[in-house]
Amino acid sequence: PRLAPAGVGAGVGRPGLLMRARLYRALFAVIGWGALGLQYALLLQNNPGVGAGILTLNFFSFFTILTNLLAALALTGPALAPDGALGRWSRSEGVRAAVAMYIVVVGVVYHLLLAQTWNPQGWQKVADTLLHTVMPLAFVGVEFALDDDAHRIDILATCRTSYKTGVEMEAMMACSVAALTIYDMCKAADKGIVIEQVRLKYKAGGKSGEWR
Repeated sequence: PRLAPAGVGAGVGRPGLLMRARLYRALFAVIGWGALGLQYALLLQNNPGVGAGILTLNFFSFFTILTNLLAALALTGPALAPDGALGRWSRSEGVRAAVAMYIVVVGVVYHLLLAQTWNPQGWQKVADTLLHTVMPLAFVGVEFALDDDAHRIDILATCRTSYKTGVEMEAMMACSVAALTIYDMCKAADKGIVIEQVRLKYKAGGKSGEWR
């Protein structure tokens, strides 16, 4: 199997972009924390004979929970205190790329491999949808194309910014982290997965203009 990441970077300036981005993050931060709280409450409710400590430890042992926790934190920082420690942490290139890739891969792997194995009902379905669908969609900008015949996954990330610096590195880092996450989740089946051809496909804006 082979993973082929490619990045697209663009620099754009729009009035009010920062305010809209802050409101967007605040909305999905609330959704993220609500989803985590709902899932934890359902875990306690459905296991009355098990101690809260054991259930809490079990709750935080799931990759989906940890990833959604990181996503909620990354959205909360810029929304509430953009200049604080959490806000600065959330704005760093590595954190943004890693959280986006982890949460998107959670959604992709769930819907491709796990969704058909169970049928949640009621509030469990609400929590399941929020954690595996809504939160990953909050970080859209990463596309996955499966080629079954070639045993290959193509990964494309698109990044935009209103700042003067370009985002080519962020786009390629997003693809690279996505590829590494897929490798980490699939290495039990095949440790010979190859990550190759990490490259920039298109860039627009900034001092250097358009590049293909």
